[in-house]
Amino acid sequence: PGVRCVAPNQIVVAHWRPGKGIEADTPKYTWNNRIVNAGRVTTFNRHAIISENRLTPIPIGTDLKTAALYGCAVTTGLGTIENKAQIRFGDRVVIFGAGGIGLNLVQGAVLAGAARVVAVDLYDNRLALARQLGATDVINTTTADGFQAIDDALGGEVVDVFIDNTGQPDVIAKGYQIVNSSGRVVLVGVPKNGAKTSLDTLDLHFGKSITGTTGGQTSPDQDIQRYMRLFESRNISLTPLITESAPLQSVNQLISGMRNGETTGRCLIDFGTDKA
Repeated sequence: PGVRCVAPNQIVVAHWRPGKGIEADTPKYTWNNRIVNAGRVTTFNRHAIISENRLTPIPIGTDLKTAALYGCAVTTGLGTIENKAQIRFGDRVVIFGAGGIGLNLVQGAVLAGAARVVAVDLYDNRLALARQLGATDVINTTTADGFQAIDDALGGEVVDVFIDNTGQPDVIAKGYQIVNSSGRVVLVGVPKNGAKTSLDTLDLHFGKSITGTTGGQTSPDQDIQRYMRLFESRNISLTPLITESAPLQSVNQLISGMRNGETTGRCLIDFGTDKA
């Protein structure tokens, strides 16, 4: 009762950022006679009870594989560039972490007019994809000192925007050090609960800034449609981001592949091949 923003048989994107519609109480499922707590959107299940405001309708005929990326990776990446990083033409941008969100940060930084986009990661396969998507420089921290390599790549020029996807306090602190006096540090990665870092706060009084982001502060009802138009006009590339697909029974292997670097971009659960 009261649902007005979605209708039966519509194709929708499920996302965790709130949009229009009812925000329902979180459901509880049962599995093997046990209670399973859930959020307002869940996707590791064949059937789900999802809040209306976590669903955004998209046109019939939309490619479902790329549509799945609008749930988080695309919206968080592009939204962070639009709403938090404040990239200006000619800026030098460092993106520390080139996973699914990081790769979309690369694309967003390029679209925003950054002159240099430096992608940093542990895995060469992800860095190769970052370069394919527009990164001007890539750095593997397993073979080089990441921050010295950033300095070398930029020829000693300072960084204008540093975006961290790792949530590592030492990376955050170093990123804050290397941006210029009016530089911006944006935290996408979330540190462990209770983690702390140390910053010279005097710099904040003279124009330097550090801020966090939650899903890029996107508004799904407006932004998903806008980002879909970017894809349709070939201003962003999404198909190369999908590098693994498997049925639900293989979800643990998919997660392992993301954690150990075997998966380059994003992995999808294919319910069409799933065995109930």
